[in-house]
Amino acid sequence: MSFPVNDSWVKVAHNGTVFCAIANGGGSSANAATSTDGLIWTLRTLPVAANWYGIAWNGTVFCAVASGTVAATSPDGITWTQRTLPASATWSSITWNGTVFCAVAWGSTNCATSPDGITWTLGTLPSAVNWSDVAWNGSVFCAIASGTTTCATSADGITWTSRSIGYSALWTAIAAGSSGFIAISQSNDAARYSADGVTWYARTMPVSANWMDIAWDGTQFAAIAYGSAIAATLTPNGMTITQQNVGSSQSWKGICWGNSRFCAVSSGTLSATSADGVTWITAIPAVTGTPIAYTELTIADSNAVTAPTLLTVEWPTGVPAAPTRLDMVGSGAPSAPTVLAVLSSTDMPIWRARCLIDGVDVSARLEGQIVVDASEGAARIATVRIVPPSGAVSPLDYVGKTISLDYVRVAGGTELPQRLFTGRIDTPSYDPDTTQLELQCLDDLQNRVAALDRAVIDGLVGGRYTPAVQGEILDNWDYAVARLSTVAASLDADASGGIRVTAWQSANVWATLGESQLLYQRTRVVYPQRSTLVNRVNISFDYRYPRLRQRNTVIGWSGTQIDMAPSGWAYPTQQDFLGAAGGSGWQVVQGVFYPAPAAIPHASGGYIYPAEGSIDMAILHMAQRHSQTVTESYAIEVAAPESITLNGELAHEIRGALASSFDGTAWEAALDVAPLMDGGGEQDYAPDAPRSASDEAINTLLDQAKVKILGSHRGARVTNAILCDPDLDLDKHIAISTTALDATGKVVRVVHTLDLEAGSALSEFDLACFGIGGAGIITPSTLTPPAPPASAVETQDWAAEAPSLTVNTFGITPYSDALMGLLLNPPQSIVVDNIPNVGSKSFPNPYYTAGSYPVQGFRVAMPGVSDADRNPVTKSVAQSYQVVIPADTLQFNVP
Repeated sequence: MSFPVNDSWVKVAHNGTVFCAIANGGGSSANAATSTDGLIWTLRTLPVAANWYGIAWNGTVFCAVASGTVAATSPDGITWTQRTLPASATWSSITWNGTVFCAVAWGSTNCATSPDGITWTLGTLPSAVNWSDVAWNGSVFCAIASGTTTCATSADGITWTSRSIGYSALWTAIAAGSSGFIAISQSNDAARYSADGVTWYARTMPVSANWMDIAWDGTQFAAIAYGSAIAATLTPNGMTITQQNVGSSQSWKGICWGNSRFCAVSSGTLSATSADGVTWITAIPAVTGTPIAYTELTIADSNAVTAPTLLTVEWPTGVPAAPTRLDMVGSGAPSAPTVLAVLSSTDMPIWRARCLIDGVDVSARLEGQIVVDASEGAARIATVRIVPPSGAVSPLDYVGKTISLDYVRVAGGTELPQRLFTGRIDTPSYDPDTTQLELQCLDDLQNRVAALDRAVIDGLVGGRYTPAVQGEILDNWDYAVARLSTVAASLDADASGGIRVTAWQSANVWATLGESQLLYQRTRVVYPQRSTLVNRVNISFDYRYPRLRQRNTVIGWSGTQIDMAPSGWAYPTQQDFLGAAGGSGWQVVQGVFYPAPAAIPHASGGYIYPAEGSIDMAILHMAQRHSQTVTESYAIEVAAPESITLNGELAHEIRGALASSFDGTAWEAALDVAPLMDGGGEQDYAPDAPRSASDEAINTLLDQAKVKILGSHRGARVTNAILCDPDLDLDKHIAISTTALDATGKVVRVVHTLDLEAGSALSEFDLACFGIGGAGIITPSTLTPPAPPASAVETQDWAAEAPSLTVNTFGITPYSDALMGLLLNPPQSIVVDNIPNVGSKSFPNPYYTAGSYPVQGFRVAMPGVSDADRNPVTKSVAQSYQVVIPADTLQFNVP
């Protein structure tokens, strides 16, 4: 279909309900648009005309950025509020990492982060280049720059490290998937893949094009190109890239994933959607025949499937109408009959209950009360009584059968069914006295979540999971619960069985109820006990890894003829030197040896012949490795200071640990064990537990602490009831406004009770209200991991301990244990060979002195490793953070 106006639609994002697109308009547009399906759009208005470039969703608000200092936020893509960025720049892209928005700017070093799109902190990118896009992979942000080889990574969006993507191109977009980042460029076919934003690998798009944007759907990437109908799908690591066709040649600019489809937007009026990145539609397909769309959904697996058909008209004027749109692909004779019933607000509803068991309507056999009980984070429960057919009754035959319950309004003979429950019969019981069969039913939430793939759970729940904090988890339900421990939200299923996650906080109020709607004259209010509050969480986290050090040096020795004369020129051999050096605790990397003279003339006319293999000079390149276990011990505090002031300190402890299993002993023993450090030096090395994993673990603990504090401060409960309304559910936020009480909160429990004998139908609800302790007094901290401690530095000056190797002769050099090199004991006589007319003859050694060194030969003592550099070391880090407790309304009005 088309956008409502022709504009340069540059980017699009999805919030779980609607797509929201923004337009650039050559720098003078205030246009935005929303769509539930990505094809039919409704025009919206941004707060100011500007060069709008980027949009992202954080679970609560959309945030859009533009040139200058202009930004805007919106909870729904409809109502926008202007915000102010911390510096004037061309803000080209924005993304969300679960904690903060991060925006980068074109042609500058400016970047900025914000937890809410309102309060911004300015950061600095490594260089002033054309930063075009930024993405988050679960551990780090990665930003790319157009027209350079430059990219950059950051754990917090403030402090960045310059990286190289390895190839200069007009890099336009980057996205993160399950295996890492993919970057694409325009004007060529260049693409790049990186698992961590540091090391990049070349990839090739299927054709040279103006590749403009890329998005991830949980399984694969999809990319679109400007000025063509070309698209592409990419596997998670980009190894397989397949050309696709959007179906229309347009100036495609932005793409995102949401509502089980990719949505692409372009300059002009056209958008396109695709469920798989392969088959794209740009218009609702036309069908022939007479369309029919009965409001009935029959499926084998109801997971995450809803078919709402609801029109509510309050105080209608004129002639109400309910136009129905039918989107259909296929042939046949579809139709869409629509029934519209308008009820006066004073009418008591006429209703009946409908019950289907394994698809068979047993409504006529219903007796007593039907109760449907839905509680936040738990399975939905239904209790039904039926009179079974006459004859033999086997209650166990009902176990596991599917069951659905509908509340059916009847207006002017027209039935308007609304779903109350979808699930399976869990426990049947038969009462012979009443001849009734009571059926206890569940929506099987836990088993259905356990059957999901983890990638689906990740997308559904969000949050964080790391074994360093939550342990190794095999069961997928426990895995979902672990992720939920870091999200201020609850996991449950709706009346149709669709699994969902609903946030504890919301700015949208579903309904405001007054005395005329509330059935109980007095609203029941239960306040939480002080003992249930947590306003300080103390986090203990240990990160353990080896600190590897390799020391390289060169030692040398030489013995001149003058030095060697006292020994009768008894030179050492190469093996003497190697044996002594090799036994020093160091390893010989390379040796250079110079042979001794082959024959040394003697005054007798003969010659002294050194032994074969003798050397008079040697140079050895030596290396020594040692590792030290380093433990970074983090003591982190997350607190709600207003609550502490009002309630006193109520603390809770959580902890985690991450340790590398790298074997430092094996690394010390052989120089060919990775990591190779040919040039020497030192480094922290934990390939199985990198720094990014430590940061993720700390982020997980910080999120758990925040959720623990927030969750304990929503214990106030407000209870009342209204006439049965199946739309009243756990995903709703409600306001109560009466002469006696004002309250707002999220529905945490709703019990629908249909009394078939009394003819009454009501929905009782409990609201959870945030409060206890002030709110908004402080500015909350950005929950990012504290900076790690400085690396463990070697304390030993080993270079000064490298030995000096000399020739040491008894009788000339006094003995000392510190003597290094060649230690000689002069012989009493020296044998001279090849004396003319004599042959061989012994001559007294003029250097002989009675006595001897206690040791003789080569001695090399290399510096060892001090205990301070060998023994484990602990480095402590302390950090404090503050959180703000949201404040729901909860106050009585005294007459």
